[in-house]
Amino acid sequence: MAVIRLDDLHPDGIRIVVDWSRFQPGSSIFVPCLALDACIEQVDKIAARKQWKIQRRIWVENNILGLRVWRIA
Repeated sequence: MAVIRLDDLHPDGIRIVVDWSRFQPGSSIFVPCLALDACIEQVDKIAARKQWKIQRRIWVENNILGLRVWRIA
């Protein structure tokens, strides 16, 4: 199993690497997952650490459940 780094997501126990340097205001990411509460907690911690304002919604994309996250500022 790969090492989980501070800014990696792992809501379902599978490492998801996001290139946070490309996550600019106005952009969004979709995180496919079933453990939505864990995903929300992890995304909120990363955003707080980076002092970003985000908006998030539980989302279904191409019949896949997950979390859509927008960076506001």
